[in-house]
Amino acid sequence: MSVLIAARSLSLGVLVVLFAAPGVRAADSGDSIDKARSVSNAIEQIALLDLRMQQKPLPRDYQLAFQALSIAAALDPDDLELQHKIVAAAWVTTDERLLIRATRRLVEMDPSDTVAQLRLISAIINRLQTGEERLAAYERYLGPAGESIDPSVRSRLAFDAATLARELGDTPRFVELLSMSTRLDMTNKLAATMAMSFHAERRHDPLERLEMLVNLLYADPLDSNLHQAIAQLLASEGAFTQARRYFFNASMIHQHAGDSNLSLLQQGVLFQWHAEGPESVVKSLNDMIARRRQSIAENRAMAEAAGELSDDMPMPEDDRLDPAIDRIRALAAAAAGDVITRDAALRDMSAGTTEQVRNLTSYLAGNDESLRREAMIQMAQLFGELHFTSVLADADIDASARAVQVFASQAPDLNRLIRWLIPWITLRLGDADAAESVSEYLETGIGQQLFTAELALARGQKREAARAYLEVMQASPISPLGAWAHSRLTSILGTDDLRTSDGKRMDAFARSIPPVIDKMLRGPSEFMNLRFESLARTLGPTEQALVRIRIQNISTIPLSVGPSSPISSRFIILPHIDTEIGIFEGQPQPEVIELNRRLRLMPLESLEVIVPADSPFTRRLLELNADKTMRQSWRLLQGFRAARERGALARGPLSHSAETQPTIIRLPVASSRLTPEELARRLRTDPDDELERTLIAARILLLRKPSEDQPAAVLSDGESIFDDLVSAAIERYERSGRLDRTLMLTILPHVRMLAAMRPFDERVRDLLSAEIRSGDEIDPIVGSMVLFTRTQGASDPLLAEARESGAPAISDMGTLMFRRFTMGGAGYAQATRDPNTLSGATLALLRAQAQAQAQAQAQAAAQAEQDASEPTAPDAPDPGG
Repeated sequence: MSVLIAARSLSLGVLVVLFAAPGVRAADSGDSIDKARSVSNAIEQIALLDLRMQQKPLPRDYQLAFQALSIAAALDPDDLELQHKIVAAAWVTTDERLLIRATRRLVEMDPSDTVAQLRLISAIINRLQTGEERLAAYERYLGPAGESIDPSVRSRLAFDAATLARELGDTPRFVELLSMSTRLDMTNKLAATMAMSFHAERRHDPLERLEMLVNLLYADPLDSNLHQAIAQLLASEGAFTQARRYFFNASMIHQHAGDSNLSLLQQGVLFQWHAEGPESVVKSLNDMIARRRQSIAENRAMAEAAGELSDDMPMPEDDRLDPAIDRIRALAAAAAGDVITRDAALRDMSAGTTEQVRNLTSYLAGNDESLRREAMIQMAQLFGELHFTSVLADADIDASARAVQVFASQAPDLNRLIRWLIPWITLRLGDADAAESVSEYLETGIGQQLFTAELALARGQKREAARAYLEVMQASPISPLGAWAHSRLTSILGTDDLRTSDGKRMDAFARSIPPVIDKMLRGPSEFMNLRFESLARTLGPTEQALVRIRIQNISTIPLSVGPSSPISSRFIILPHIDTEIGIFEGQPQPEVIELNRRLRLMPLESLEVIVPADSPFTRRLLELNADKTMRQSWRLLQGFRAARERGALARGPLSHSAETQPTIIRLPVASSRLTPEELARRLRTDPDDELERTLIAARILLLRKPSEDQPAAVLSDGESIFDDLVSAAIERYERSGRLDRTLMLTILPHVRMLAAMRPFDERVRDLLSAEIRSGDEIDPIVGSMVLFTRTQGASDPLLAEARESGAPAISDMGTLMFRRFTMGGAGYAQATRDPNTLSGATLALLRAQAQAQAQAQAQAAAQAEQDASEPTAPDAPDPGG
């Protein structure tokens, strides 16, 4: 904490120096704008390489990145993407003053950036001491004085104010502010979620709950949990047609995410039962298993004809549906009066259950008593499900009775787990009174409710039975028992329309909802356009590739933008590089782009940015390979995630992908094949506008891996062949201006990369040391880059001199470098000749994050399938960019 507190005072001092001191901005110095931009890009590359080298970046690393990126921004103050990186670094340092200052600059550069606006206003308000002061500040922004602020920003401010009012105990103000928040922006999911929860605690009208769920759905149309919650609510009141519509929507979302599973299939079959009757379910499932078995039979026939039939090839009858699906098939067949299918389904269910039990028997032979106990409990549950299905379907009751007796005798300590079958067996054997007398064995819940209904039906009490069946259907509509209750009710009442009075109102409301969201789920092209293109067809060897990303909302409703929003703001750019001669040395890394510029996009509104196409590490590899012509293209993945192929990445669900067409040509550095002597001569004589290319050629020569077709002078392991080249670099540095010196510091390798660079490193350090000791004015950019790229440890005397200097930028950079080294950190100055030492763990982390995201989505889907009655709370917004 003390480091961060001290760092806060450092950062503001550097900002004053960099953005206010005369002679710092390129426009004030007489240097060309293009040269200043090149130097800015080089500093940015070094800063990001340093940051991304860290396995687990700490606030101190982001503080250093902020310092270096601020230097780059001083040279190119109009680089919007660079300012976004500065704000992101400021956010992680947790320094509010730093964040406010950097974000204010970002808002000045891009007044349409609503994310930055919200971050700035929130940070300013959070500096106030008391809750009353903060609430008053919120109200000023929400009043007439803040009317010019974008409604999406005001909506989030109103939500924060509502939360604060609730904490202060002001319920009326909380309700007023929350209502304002939902009115201002329908895409504010946090506000819609809180509004629904608030009303649900006070009002229990199913129609009002449906309306609140739909409001929440408009905030996030791609939330499968919301679609399932709406389907569950509609089904509980008998509005099965519209319920099936929203379940289908949820299924579509899961399919796009690759999450199709047994539970979804089971729910889909149950919705079909409700909407089309048990006969439709029987036909669909019979057709499904028939097709599968026919395919197996045909494969066996072809194998036999070819003489390749083997014993391990499955028999058609060995292929079965999952026992959970066969359970539905058996009950649907019983409800439809199809005894043949009922018995066939029960046989298949029995075989599948036997296989599951067999898999559990391995635990019984082990020494772990808890595992043995758990296996026995699971066996009892499987036994109970099988025989309950058989009894409910009115199949072989005597066989089930005998099985229960055998189980009870063999596992008396587990008898409590299956004794609930006794009332059911007794009822199906025709003794209603005896069944009622042992109904105490039933567990409280849906099974007990269904027993009450079946008991009343057995006694001819149809009105009581209908009431009980309705309770079952309403309590658990999307379950085999709920579907069974539906069929019983239809038989008793003589109608398929089982909508309650609330269900009719809800059905009418659901039908009135336009299909805009349904259409969105067909694919991303239904609601957004993506454009991805390179800005150039040909690039010089030192030029940075820029690409344009443009995303547009083409739906008829506003859509939120963010990492987990309908319009995902998270992109990854994957480079593809071909060379005409030789091979590309190194493994390029992708670049992640966070387009957190808008909170929402209105219909037909678009967001367009121009960003660097390559990651800093890929740019470094491109420069090291700049001795050859290269063809380059890029692939863009929106909302990326782990693909099925191990280690691969894919676009996210309901997201876009795109590729640049055609490929661009990257020209080589013409001087990259010169000898050390020729490059030394170029360094001494080249005009300033040629220096960058000559420096790139020198770095290629100095760091090139030996190969048989290169001149012997380059192949030699002795580094004396570079002495004249290093001497030329020193001479050029001594007579160069600030920008050329900075280029040399950022492009030429340091001593850890190549021992031959020691004289150069010592000379640039000596020059800075002499300036510090003399008390003369020190250029903050050159001095900071010497410290950033040429200091090696906490005991480095240059760091001690820098910390004691009176130059704020130099002192601050020296202090930050000293603290990093003291705490065991390392950065760019510790990288070696191997370029992979600069790569860090970026790609591995990206893949791990994408894999973790996919696993989290799968877990969330599984949890939602267990309890789809309540929507999950949305993720908190990521204000850090």
